[in-house]
Amino acid sequence: MKLYDTVTLIEDIPTIGLYRGQVGTLVEQYAPETFEVEFSDLHGRTYALATLKESQLLVLHHELADSPANYLTRYRIRRVDKQSVIHLYAPYAAYNND
Repeated sequence: MKLYDTVTLIEDIPTIGLYRGQVGTLVEQYAPETFEVEFSDLHGRTYALATLKESQLLVLHHELADSPANYLTRYRIRRVDKQSVIHLYAPYAAYNND
């Protein structure tokens, strides 16, 4: 896990009003496995800020790295010769791992 990852809770924490499945963002790292997680509503207003262990969280991914649909949307396809050979050109974002 790294700062600014989108995560979800994998356990209930009723003492602070957070429940499994709620989504937050890692905004600070205090120790190798301890993070400050910000939980915000759809308008960007923070409704909870909690210090949680990595074992309480699951990183969410917005796309599958090797799915066929993702492959087609991440690459620009074009024909380059008379034999309809297709060459793939990865956009800058495919190389940017920030």
